[in-house]
Amino acid sequence: MASYTTSARGPIFQKLRDLIAEGELGEITRITWLITDWFRTWTYYASGGWRATWAGEGGGVLINQCPHNLDLVQWIPNMMPEPNHRRRRDRQDASDRSGG
Repeated sequence: MASYTTSARGPIFQKLRDLIAEGELGEITRITWLITDWFRTWTYYASGGWRATWAGEGGGVLINQCPHNLDLVQWIPNMMPEPNHRRRRDRQDASDRSGG
């Protein structure tokens, strides 16, 4: 999964990304991401039967509540996944070989 958001990329995150890119923090071998400044009350989750469920949110709370955090934890250390176009190309190649 890749999520791209610019609104969550404030100056503090840019500075951290720059420090990593410039090698100021040494080699990054592990990232622990803690976000403790936001909280959802039980009222929020009780307001819809789909909330906090895998079926309702298409991936659970992580996908519903944290797409910006998932983006940042990949963007800051410059570990964004590359687009994968292989499947489409493989289908085209197979189609070309089969005469279709």
